Amino acid sequence: PLMWAAFNETRDPRIVETLLDWGADPAATNHAGETALAWALRRGDTPVVAALRNAGASDVALTKASVEKAVALLQHSGSEFSRISGCYSCHHQSLVQIALGVARAHGVGVDDTAARQQVDATLKVLSGVSAAALRNRGRIPDVPIAVSYALLGLSAERHEADATTSAMASVITAWQSDDGAFYPLPPIRPPIEADAFTATALSLRALQLYGVSADERVTKAAHWLRVATPRTTQEHAMQLLGLAWANAPAADIQAAASALLAEQQRDGGWAQLPTLETDAYATGQALVALQTAGHAVTSSAYRRGVAYLLRTQFPDGSWLVRSRTFPVQPLRDSGFPHEKHQWISAAGTSWAAMALALTLPTPPAAPSVQ
Repeated sequence: PLMWAAFNETRDPRIVETLLDWGADPAATNHAGETALAWALRRGDTPVVAALRNAGASDVALTKASVEKAVALLQHSGSEFSRISGCYSCHHQSLVQIALGVARAHGVGVDDTAARQQVDATLKVLSGVSAAALRNRGRIPDVPIAVSYALLGLSAERHEADATTSAMASVITAWQSDDGAFYPLPPIRPPIEADAFTATALSLRALQLYGVSADERVTKAAHWLRVATPRTTQEHAMQLLGLAWANAPAADIQAAASALLAEQQRDGGWAQLPTLETDAYATGQALVALQTAGHAVTSSAYRRGVAYLLRTQFPDGSWLVRSRTFPVQPLRDSGFPHEKHQWISAAGTSWAAMALALTLPTPPAAPSVQ
């Protein structure tokens, strides 16, 4: 009965509350392993959801299963993309590596052998062009985004600094302008390669992770982020991420967080542009930025975003994000779903998996061996 009560479309919690008062178990599952909370969340973060949570219902198992499906799909398609392209990418390697790092830290299983292969593949490409890139900063396309994302991915996989990462950090520094910003190439592949906020925040972080004597450059980049005016959800999110990474004044971080929260839509998600529908890329990215800046994952806004992601995930573990890039590259099918939308959908799935994984408890540290 509790399952059917949670199924109601009116969002009226009275029947659910009555059943709970009579002793109904909020953790009970049906033959498919679904709980009343799982059914309720398909209608958003409603009063029914609140009633179930107040009675002790937890969405940890549901969330963990969601992340596990996403991670398995991302790792499989990432390996396939490397095989068919002979290269690394932000959408199938770097963002996936960052997602794997978050997933591991929150108790989600990862195929470490496949992950190591992706690290090796990324390093092989970067080391092969590092000498030429040091001589010519344009040797690698869109360094402030592509290379910065690569270094963030390597760091998430706990790769120690070496000659390749040092060379790439040096190449990134060559792209910093006098005003402190890092300007990317024209935005022909939005949203991943689209704006100076993304390039500046990612470059700032890459230099923190692998640069040498980078404090002054980080400070200049953070100042640019503080005074620039974001226009899109990604610009808001990357402004917030950059300020949080740079440990900017609390007032600036709070202002950026408030501006990003103001972009949340009625369905709990975020849209890449005001004229577009909500999607997993913008929603996951916004939630990750908010959590990085100190926003509680138990807040109403974060929970609404989580509910949006849980109810829009496909059974195969993916989220559909529609491409709006100029087609400068032929599509190489990695096996990720959604055909011509698969590359940006993989990126969106990575952001969504990160946002969900951040709500999971962190496993206790293993006891040290004396």
